[in-house]
Amino acid sequence: MAKRTSTKDNLTKVKGIGPKIQKLLNAKGIMTFKDLATSKKTVLDAILEEAGPRFRMHNPATWMKQARELAKASSATKTATKPKSKPKVTRKPKPKPKPKPKPKPKTSSKPKVKTKKTTKSKKSEAASKIKVGDLDLPRFGKIMRELKGNVEDLSKLTVRKYRKDARKDARKLLKTMKRDLRRWTKLLENGKLTTEDFEFLVKSQVDSAKMSALKSSGLALVRLDAYRGSIFTMIVDTVFGLLLKALA
Repeated sequence: MAKRTSTKDNLTKVKGIGPKIQKLLNAKGIMTFKDLATSKKTVLDAILEEAGPRFRMHNPATWMKQARELAKASSATKTATKPKSKPKVTRKPKPKPKPKPKPKPKTSSKPKVKTKKTTKSKKSEAASKIKVGDLDLPRFGKIMRELKGNVEDLSKLTVRKYRKDARKDARKLLKTMKRDLRRWTKLLENGKLTTEDFEFLVKSQVDSAKMSALKSSGLALVRLDAYRGSIFTMIVDTVFGLLLKALA
């Protein structure tokens, strides 16, 4: 949950967020554009999932980007409207007139060559920052440890009542796809697999997971599919997040 701030922005300016979703986000401590911009997609998915079927259909994938742009625009407006303090005027004594110098003879000078100013291109979004084939991923053991830790948080946020069964199924899924995940991340690092192909392979594995513990617990199929989607997003965000750290 995000820390509560004293200020509050109109989050409905973000496309896809209405007054009711804004109330849900505010209740979780997401009050400003900056709070929303620094939130993880898995956390936003969990908030919508917890709110019920009416909110699960919303996809918060672009909310963080929109919030960053709105935060920049808001800060620029505040800076522009800030009143400038008047400089103090000190009266200086009038200088004595200096004698006019004799004009120097004109000399031919070389024309100045105008140089073109080079401007740095704006940085693209997180996905486009990943330059395939120029990466330095950490050891695979660290990736798996981070994934297991994120599974714990995901189970608490999404299916509280069934979190033990959810944690059991998610751990079993990670164990099943461990060998493939190691191979895919290596191919991604060496430039032999694109980010789109990586996402497709992970999604295929997650969608085919049986989730037997959650099924036997009586969890509704809609919520079960939503939990699968949250696991897929968590795996992709974790691996891509480590990639971006390597490029930083």
